[in-house]
Amino acid sequence: MGGDQEPISLRFGYLGLGGIQAGRDIAGRKEEFMKHMPLVLVLAALLLAIAASGVESRAPYVGVFADTYHASTCVFMPTGSTSLPFTLWVWSYPGDQGLMATEFTLELPSNVTLVGSEMNFGVCAPVVGCYWPCLCCPYQACQTDWHWSWKIDCVLIDSNPSLIRIKSCGTDPMIQAPNCSIGYPVEQVTVLNDFGLNQLIATEPVSWGAIRSLYR
Repeated sequence: MGGDQEPISLRFGYLGLGGIQAGRDIAGRKEEFMKHMPLVLVLAALLLAIAASGVESRAPYVGVFADTYHASTCVFMPTGSTSLPFTLWVWSYPGDQGLMATEFTLELPSNVTLVGSEMNFGVCAPVVGCYWPCLCCPYQACQTDWHWSWKIDCVLIDSNPSLIRIKSCGTDPMIQAPNCSIGYPVEQVTVLNDFGLNQLIATEPVSWGAIRSLYR
């Protein structure tokens, strides 16, 4: 072999010492990182808490409409007529945590006569002890999408402008409903609209704008 070639044992010995030194460096950095681990975890938890506090859970909605597409919010007496039969559909859209039941009432003006009402037994379970004017619907299962709970048949008897409003059935002015989370906590329900009789009605701009995109 060439006289100036480094012995293989020395060359491998050098590489081994280098590997050992590199291992020691890595171990040192790992030990340093582990020292700071509690602080890293605390900061991560704090950031998650801040992010969660800035995200508002979407509340459930309820609205009253003149069709099965939750689109029309008014009816008009035809010219020359003295009465107009029409049907109201009460539609709900659950919040982020779903819906387990709803309870509210419809405030009818003096120029509307109630003919009858029908619960949607496709989603509502039979209920005992809830009578008009309260409209109760305990769901058979957690609701997470658009659904109608009640269909109300009415007659408009004159051409005067008036409103039908969704109101709380209890003493609390706010409409509340239990969601599907553990323990069924209640949350406030947002009313989308009044229903116009012989007048046009616009749904509440902020709520309606936020919810229309959910089903278009």
